[in-house]
Amino acid sequence: MQFFVPVTLDQGWAAYMWDMMRKEIPVLDPMGCQGLGEGQRCMMHEEAVSKIHSALFTCFNEFFAKWHCTSEKWKRKFPKITDDIFTRDGTEICMIHAIRQYDGNKMKWPLTKNNFVSFQKLVAFEVFRLCDEHANFVSESVLRIAFDEPGE
Repeated sequence: MQFFVPVTLDQGWAAYMWDMMRKEIPVLDPMGCQGLGEGQRCMMHEEAVSKIHSALFTCFNEFFAKWHCTSEKWKRKFPKITDDIFTRDGTEICMIHAIRQYDGNKMKWPLTKNNFVSFQKLVAFEVFRLCDEHANFVSESVLRIAFDEPGE
């Protein structure tokens, strides 16, 4: 079982993944391997992961009497999820791509500048196909919010 937490940071979006079977926490950061302040970036993620990890297991222990693992001895991993350089703009799409494509060891579909635009279009298409609890497409609501129009 895997549990993902998307996070937004000053430098852009990333995702933390709790792999419950391996007791690993991969940090999926599209800007993580760019060499610029890599050590600081890892420390920032370590701090955030530690706080979320503690809160997550507090919830597990509160709501599940016999949760199958403890919070101790979890390994943090910083896998390289791309060879391309991305800027802050667009990291939200990179983060969604990483959540969908990271299998615990590697990216099943690489994150590259070439496939970024295709994936961005796919995400937009899927958002416009979403339905609300009444089976109405949310696209009308999304457009209304985007153009700051009052609701019905």
